[in-house]
Amino acid sequence: MRKKRGGEVVATPQVGVYTAGMSIKSGKYESRRTEKQPSRITPKWKVILSAVAIVVAMALVTFLVVRAIQSMTPEDNRGATEVNPTVEIIDESNAGISPRTKLFVWRLEQEAGDYGLKISRVVLPRGLVREVDIYFDNREEKFKMQLDRSPAVMMEDANRIIKYLDREGIKAEYVDVRVEGRGYFK
Repeated sequence: MRKKRGGEVVATPQVGVYTAGMSIKSGKYESRRTEKQPSRITPKWKVILSAVAIVVAMALVTFLVVRAIQSMTPEDNRGATEVNPTVEIIDESNAGISPRTKLFVWRLEQEAGDYGLKISRVVLPRGLVREVDIYFDNREEKFKMQLDRSPAVMMEDANRIIKYLDREGIKAEYVDVRVEGRGYFK
């Protein structure tokens, strides 16, 4: 690194490097090692600055997670407490249909439309809390899906297995797409 001093350019020594040369004051040849300068930041301030950095990072992550969750909710009903899907939902256990289940079915309808499929009805089986059976128009089989998984991923898996069943000419009783990347049929 070079600095200007007065009008002449002088080389500034790096930390831990030996420098040698003629001394201006004494006119003698001298060599010396440049030592590391002590830090102006005390250990107490290092801890404080580290804590502030962690808090800022956590706030940023929280903000991004909240934004991601908000982007998953329907734009039309962002402030609403309830979403009403257009498909018929049959509750075999008579436990009532939760807003979370309605949101899942609403999102599933949107995803099915992207693949050119239309859901005719959704059945909440008796005794199963996190599972739904989906029936599509012009399809005989039912599709077992799980409320805990992404509707987009399950519709992608369902679309793949529908194409496979049609291509191979297989008539299935039901198709299970509860495991990501897999489709089972009977």
